[in-house]
Amino acid sequence: MKNFLLLFLAVITMTSSNAQTKRAKVNQKHLVVFQMSSNDPESQKGLVNNILNIKKTWANVKIEVVALGPGLELVESEKSAVAEDVAKMIKMGVIFVACENTMAKKNIIKADLIDNVGTVPSGIVEIIIKQEQGWSYIKG
Repeated sequence: MKNFLLLFLAVITMTSSNAQTKRAKVNQKHLVVFQMSSNDPESQKGLVNNILNIKKTWANVKIEVVALGPGLELVESEKSAVAEDVAKMIKMGVIFVACENTMAKKNIIKADLIDNVGTVPSGIVEIIIKQEQGWSYIKG
């Protein structure tokens, strides 16, 4: 009986500890960086859905989207398949940045981007920096 009681207490303690750990992960600050390197409209829509799902699940999340290569079209006001969604997500606190290397190669200027989209010198370097800082990486 004594062994049973000890086993019972051990199980209760582990279950309680596990629940607290799960709760802590939900409440902790999450950092997510997305790479968008595709100009495919379906990929852009998928990115939007993924971001909205993350925002619904975690209140405490910081998200940055790095648009580079063909994916620069995501943040180009005249070419983006999801320009309105990008503008809404910026208002929700999602950060969108465009790769200046890609912009230079495509002769794109900041005025060609959706309002409030930032720029970074190198998109891939931005992603590396974020990963080194502990951000979770997702290729969009």
